[in-house]
Amino acid sequence: MPDTPEPLLLERRVETGDDVYVDRITADGGVWTGGTVTAEITDGEWEFGKREPSWQRETTLPPDAVEALRAAITASGFFDTPAELARFCKGNEDHDLTEIASWPEVADTDVLPLPADQDRYDLTELTEVLSEVADGAAGLVDHQAFAQPVEGARDLAEYAGLTRVDELLAPSSALGRTVARGESDPTAPLRQEDAGELRGQWDEVVTQVSGALVFRD
Repeated sequence: MPDTPEPLLLERRVETGDDVYVDRITADGGVWTGGTVTAEITDGEWEFGKREPSWQRETTLPPDAVEALRAAITASGFFDTPAELARFCKGNEDHDLTEIASWPEVADTDVLPLPADQDRYDLTELTEVLSEVADGAAGLVDHQAFAQPVEGARDLAEYAGLTRVDELLAPSSALGRTVARGESDPTAPLRQEDAGELRGQWDEVVTQVSGALVFRD
């Protein structure tokens, strides 16, 4: 978006496809909203609309509130460098991240945690692909397309306690059976007649995850 207010202190960002909504606090205490959507409460219900990408300054925090926010961020355990994060991952500190299924792989890796495509999970891209297949683009994608987004969804669901996501990805569900086939026959093309049901279930997975995790630095 143009003219992004800086320097950043804290940001909350919600993305769905090409739509984005951002709450941002800058170092001077400015409280900003930005994005391509509007959100208002009318008669007790949320109403959403579209707008051109832009920023709007809503208010300014008093200095004591800014300092309190800085202190909370410092105490939260964020890391300034990849090396600090690597030391944390290999340490013996007791924390709830160890309950995530893939945490042992994270702790054992020798690769520094730098941003990489394989570490990014685009959950909404799979929704778009399933929509295209359901609309007639049979053979557009194969079953291995589910592997990476499902891995991300499972980790997030386990961390956030999203039991509904576990149900949607269970072996007895259409989505769970498709994921299992992706492991045994990854290059098998996805059929048009299956994509509609899978899209509905995957949409619910995305909704569950999006509702639980909206903050990022």
